[in-house]
Amino acid sequence: MNSHGYLPEWEVWIGLGAIIIVIVVFSIILKRKKILHEREKGLTRIYTDQRCGGQLGPGGTMVFSLPFVRVSVYEDFVVISTLFKIVLEISEIEKMVESRWSNTSMKLFHSNKKYANPLIISSRNLKELKEVIEAQMAKQRGVDESDGGKAVE
Repeated sequence: MNSHGYLPEWEVWIGLGAIIIVIVVFSIILKRKKILHEREKGLTRIYTDQRCGGQLGPGGTMVFSLPFVRVSVYEDFVVISTLFKIVLEISEIEKMVESRWSNTSMKLFHSNKKYANPLIISSRNLKELKEVIEAQMAKQRGVDESDGGKAVE
């Protein structure tokens, strides 16, 4: 501070620069999550949640809070989208375990070696997201949940 109690001009410019950088980074993440993966183009989503968060990198190193992650469920695969895209076949999803500490997050265990395991997904609509994925998993395994989980012939 100078003798008048004001910040020097260079400190103001550094502060404004930092704010602009944060806004630009957030804008890039929000825009990139909306870009469709090649496999999504032309398909109809069964379910999508645009306002998710998650720990998606190895060892939870890539942490994105709400609303920086999009999760879309298709008949045969799930896309988790942020700065990068994660595409999991429904058949690669082994199980989903809800967090003991929060009713808005779950661990998604899978067999795809390209991505961290488990992926942690946070969503305000977690119950609905989980039900949709479980229904697609049951459908692929030939189980009709409307009959109480009996195999479809």
